Amino acid sequence: MPREYKLRRDPGMRPVHPGAILRLDVMPALQISVTEAARELGVSRQLLHGILAEKLPVSAAMAVRLGKWCGNGPHLWLALQRD
Repeated sequence: MPREYKLRRDPGMRPVHPGAILRLDVMPALQISVTEAARELGVSRQLLHGILAEKLPVSAAMAVRLGKWCGNGPHLWLALQRD
């Protein structure tokens, strides 16, 4: 397991939701639509939209799917959701 380092952040700043990272960084970099991403992840578009809109949390099962899809493992996605 890769070593993780705690980052110091402004105490008044809210942690970033994993859906925001997917919506703003991952999906544009992959040039993929929500429909295509949902199909590749094996989830419904509605579920993925809920996560992207930051209305639904990333579950452990979804973290595993995202980790495999992005190639970075589930630990990152679970840590983002936890924070």
